[in-house]
Amino acid sequence: LIRSLRLGKKGDKLAAAWQLSKVEGDASVVNSLVKELHHLRDEDVLLEIISALGHLADESSIKALVEILSSSSNTHLRRKAAWAISNMKKSDKALGALEATMLSDSSPEVRVEAAWGIGNLNNPKATGSLVDVLIADQSRPVRKMAVWALGEVGEKEVIEFIERALEGDPDPDVRREAAWVLGKKKIKEAKTALAKALYLEHDKEVVRMIIWALSKMEDETIVKDFEVVFGEEHYGVEAQKEAAYVLGRLKIKTAAPLLLGKYKEAGKQVKEVILWSLGKIADYDSISKLRGFYNREKDKELKDEITWVVNEIKAAN
Repeated sequence: LIRSLRLGKKGDKLAAAWQLSKVEGDASVVNSLVKELHHLRDEDVLLEIISALGHLADESSIKALVEILSSSSNTHLRRKAAWAISNMKKSDKALGALEATMLSDSSPEVRVEAAWGIGNLNNPKATGSLVDVLIADQSRPVRKMAVWALGEVGEKEVIEFIERALEGDPDPDVRREAAWVLGKKKIKEAKTALAKALYLEHDKEVVRMIIWALSKMEDETIVKDFEVVFGEEHYGVEAQKEAAYVLGRLKIKTAAPLLLGKYKEAGKQVKEVILWSLGKIADYDSISKLRGFYNREKDKELKDEITWVVNEIKAAN
């Protein structure tokens, strides 16, 4: 395999590098890969060698990858090296190299890869550098990846920094990612920040993600938070449907009055979700109002839905 890597045609070299990545604990393998890394010019083969060094993950391969990150002028090679070095979870040298790359590399694509690598390393020592990126980096994708990485490297100690991104980042994609991370982590302390962001946010996709994140808190007080979604037109139909659906999925009894109160002024799409949710909540006191809706409703499909909901509530009680 080493001979094929050194003397073979391009296809032989690619296959040899891939096969050698599976040979662990042999210093001659790493030495050969590093040697060819310095001699070869074919980018495809170089990328395969970098990948192999990442899989082997010993001190010599770390050193070679760090050198690429710090000195190569080829963006593709630096990006691949950042990806490869993220396998080295126990190496402080690997973490330091990724932090330096994330903070200073000229290419946003490489900085994104380095931020992803830091998240993959799951090392809380990187919290400070990730926060620096959130504050100073001008690239939206880099800040977005830094938010994700913060969620991977820490627990409650990183919440305040993710909340800051949710409240203050100028790009909706970054705010959406922050809401997703907070919801994924299901940390109760984030609930207040999510509720505040829901009140202030005007981007519809971010609003929907905040609603989803709040649903992950499984806290009945979200009923009060969702009132603003139904009360303000700018949130839009999709956000109202999402909020109504969440209240039904969680079967929050105290949500029934809110949903009943919003039914009359809602459009058909929202009404359908409200009715579905009322069926799931199954609050017996809702039946009288539902009968009133039935008598006033002109849409046959909605009338049929109301009949189904009433029957569901009766069956549940």
